[in-house]
Amino acid sequence: MQTYKQRKEVLEMIDCVDMVIPEKNWKQKGRDMALFRARIVMGSDHKGKFDEYGCIYLPRTRGISSTKLKETL
Repeated sequence: MQTYKQRKEVLEMIDCVDMVIPEKNWKQKGRDMALFRARIVMGSDHKGKFDEYGCIYLPRTRGISSTKLKETL
């Protein structure tokens, strides 16, 4: 399993990623999107939750779940 630091480093290597914001809780997401004028990408299972902030939703990969992977470990 990746640490936050490792995951952040990988994300920062992606050309279109300008900033990685550590998330302490779910409620912070909308506030951060407004504060930093951030466009966040997340799975389509969250579709409709952050539309007012211009969130980009990507389809989930069938059978892949980071939550399930964490539970297995």
